[in-house]
Amino acid sequence: MPKKPIRFGLKYYCMNDDRKYLYYFQLHETEFAEQGLVKKSRTLVLIKDCLKNLPNKGQYIIYCDSYYTTKLLANYLSKQGYGFALAMNA
Repeated sequence: MPKKPIRFGLKYYCMNDDRKYLYYFQLHETEFAEQGLVKKSRTLVLIKDCLKNLPNKGQYIIYCDSYYTTKLLANYLSKQGYGFALAMNA
């Protein structure tokens, strides 16, 4: 954002349920750039890390906005038994 009042800050990725219970959070790291991972791989790694911490695997519907949505992610969630609703840009 060009006119953002504060340029620096912390960015967290969080996984919450509909009652706002926090299951998992991860501080944003620049490690992905150093590993040479493309956006699609970064997203999948992040979601996999989040899902490891959920009780009752496969009993959830995962919602993601268009930033995180990839075909790779949809295939992974499907194979793991999760329901999913993923937003996409046209």
